Amino acid sequence: MALGGEQLRKNLPELVWSRSYARFGAVNTIVMLLGGATTLATAIVPPIEGNRRYGGVLFDEAARNALRAPTAQGRYIARDTSDVLLSLSLTYPFFVDALVSAWWFRGNADVARQIALIDAEALAITGTLQGVTNVIAARERPYGRTCGAETPEDSIDCTTTGRYRSFFSGHAAFAFTSAGLICSHHLYLGLLGNRAADISTCVASYLGAGAAATLRIVGDNHYATDVLTGSVVGAARPPRAMAPLPRFSADGLRRRVRRPAFAGHERREPHGDVLSARAHQLVGVALLASALLHAEGAYGADGAAPNDEASHTPRPSPFDSLVEPESKRSWAEGSRRLFVGTTLDVGFLYLRPRGAVGYGKPHYAWIGVDGNPTISACWTATLRSSGSGGDGPPTRVATCRARSVVGKDPAPPTSSL
Repeated sequence: MALGGEQLRKNLPELVWSRSYARFGAVNTIVMLLGGATTLATAIVPPIEGNRRYGGVLFDEAARNALRAPTAQGRYIARDTSDVLLSLSLTYPFFVDALVSAWWFRGNADVARQIALIDAEALAITGTLQGVTNVIAARERPYGRTCGAETPEDSIDCTTTGRYRSFFSGHAAFAFTSAGLICSHHLYLGLLGNRAADISTCVASYLGAGAAATLRIVGDNHYATDVLTGSVVGAARPPRAMAPLPRFSADGLRRRVRRPAFAGHERREPHGDVLSARAHQLVGVALLASALLHAEGAYGADGAAPNDEASHTPRPSPFDSLVEPESKRSWAEGSRRLFVGTTLDVGFLYLRPRGAVGYGKPHYAWIGVDGNPTISACWTATLRSSGSGGDGPPTRVATCRARSVVGKDPAPPTSSL
């Protein structure tokens, strides 16, 4: 591996982290750790119940009607595709840019370490902004109105707090943050040593981020305003200001950005007080969130107020004759938990059975990557209510049991009814 890297880079200039650039230090470590801890905490703390908001605002309903996949299977595919794109987007700056490009291909472990630490700090800050807003806003996801109809009322999507984590989209925020980092590494460090290849990588990263964000609307996980806000937060800093992240200057009083360049270039380009810029960004996000969440927008046949749960008027389900598998826990929750399992998400965790099956047959759904690595097996039965003669309306009952991933299928439960 080392010899291969040497042969590939023999005609390239040496990649170095100039002494004129600030290095990742103690303050950055504290910011990164606090950001990671806050991201984890907001993933555990449920959204504030008293702040719950329902329905779309502004152009949300029009965008939902235009982009939402018409079938449940189509929405599941959109969600899974978005999950995989986000996983690749989060993995790329660490695995490809830092480990493969900087360390192996260009042969500089120090630059690789700086890149990885900068990536971690940037994503931790994004996670903090998204997680705190998520908990405070407590906006219901678009699919919430279908719970009890198109989506089983007892499914994970409907029963967990993830149902009220719509604003703003973590997929969009993290994907665009990652795209900005990738562009910074390639355009200002020239990681691949080829300008066209570096530009192509940058363009591809933003296209992937846009696709991951849009598919959240197609999959009915977010409204358009959720996705747009997340995209703005993730892309708030231009690429040149993200490589490296803001650093504290030597006097410890002002935080400035120092932009690295290609090897041999010695320059400093302060971009003003980033602490002030960050404060303005936070205020802007807060104002935007307030405007969106308090804007007038209602749905439901009864014309109730948008924040009134009585306005939940679910549409008739087209799947009345089918048992729809439980949907997995939203990957957005897992990504907020310090990106644990990011690499594992790529590939096999998303290649799981999804098809709806008929009554009386078991169906399986892989549950989550964030603490529930199990498979559930469910059986359904049609029961008659105990009316006169037992001829009351039929009731569909589902019973689920967990099984080991490598174990045998559990036996169907014995009904005591």
